[in-house]
Amino acid sequence: MATVVQMKMKSKESIREISSVLRYTLVGFDNFELVCCHHHNHSTLLCFERYYIRTKSYATLSILLCDEGDILSADIIGAGGGEGRLNLSWGTNEAIVFKAVKLLEEFGFRKIIE
Repeated sequence: MATVVQMKMKSKESIREISSVLRYTLVGFDNFELVCCHHHNHSTLLCFERYYIRTKSYATLSILLCDEGDILSADIIGAGGGEGRLNLSWGTNEAIVFKAVKLLEEFGFRKIIE
């Protein structure tokens, strides 16, 4: 099951700057692998994944940042799974979304949907 959070803030920073901080923090400190980074005119899509050897599970994190003029929005989606019949994620999807939410809150984003 996926965990989804939507956030918004008044435009203060550029989405390229925000995406750089997210990339640096999640890849550099949390050992996520950056799978996709796609910049378009007014949006950036970031996709990360991480494999947990001990529990044989994985987590994915997708973040869509959009510049809507005077408002920036962020859609954060975390998903996970594992091996075996139960295919458990052991809560990793919620944990990685929480990390991304905390980073975005430091920029001034606020949750609108959780």
